[in-house]
Amino acid sequence: LANVFTLRLLENCNDREIQYMLKAKSLSDKKRWVHALMPNRRTKYVSPSSLHWDCPQVQCIQRYTAQEPDELSLEAADILNVVELTSDGWILGDRLHDGEKGWFPS
Repeated sequence: LANVFTLRLLENCNDREIQYMLKAKSLSDKKRWVHALMPNRRTKYVSPSSLHWDCPQVQCIQRYTAQEPDELSLEAADILNVVELTSDGWILGDRLHDGEKGWFPS
């Protein structure tokens, strides 16, 4: 059951819950789907990095251009809070100077 996750949704005005079991191709795809399906900041979502004062940070050493909508384009010297790491080399981060969030390769 690698890379399987459950999506719970409320359906109709009775708040009836429906569950879907989904499977992603890889761990990073699973984490990307989970992140994409989470409520955003306007709907009570709080960035996990904002809850940890000792959140690790990384500094970009070369430019990266996003290839997917959930990725973050980076410039050399950008500093980011690390929200999540995957075993296949991807990082979910918050860029400090503008608060944009997205995935980028480590």
